[in-house]
Amino acid sequence: DAQAGQELAANCLWGCLTGTELVHNTGMIGAGKLICPEAFVLADEIIGATRAALASPDLSPEALSQASALVKNLPAGAEYVSQPHTLEHFRDFWYPTVFDRSNFDPLASMDRGQLAKRLTARSSRLLSDHQPRAMPGDVEAALADLERSWRRRPSV
Repeated sequence: DAQAGQELAANCLWGCLTGTELVHNTGMIGAGKLICPEAFVLADEIIGATRAALASPDLSPEALSQASALVKNLPAGAEYVSQPHTLEHFRDFWYPTVFDRSNFDPLASMDRGQLAKRLTARSSRLLSDHQPRAMPGDVEAALADLERSWRRRPSV
């Protein structure tokens, strides 16, 4: 619901503002009592937006010189899309994967999928398409040894 989304956004924002290296249970609901794949996808989207919002723009003399030269050398009303500078930097902008940033059109909005549907579709696709990388043999052997040691312990 909206409150869960807001709490998730606040946790991500505070984590980024304070320089926290790990925010535990991001995407889990009810103190980890409920795991919802859509919540992990929403958390990923919010973290991306938060990082982008807090990222410092490049204000180095070189960057400012390039940008001001571009503006100065183009005539009034010119477009920037075809400029090499734009090509170099347009990917610096954060683009959402599930949030909808299209222009609002009341008629088209009737057909537009809701956020919950987009979260479900993305989480389902991630779960079905994911191919985990193989662990190095020594790591896999060490984990198997650990598992055997746990299984030998008497139950409590």
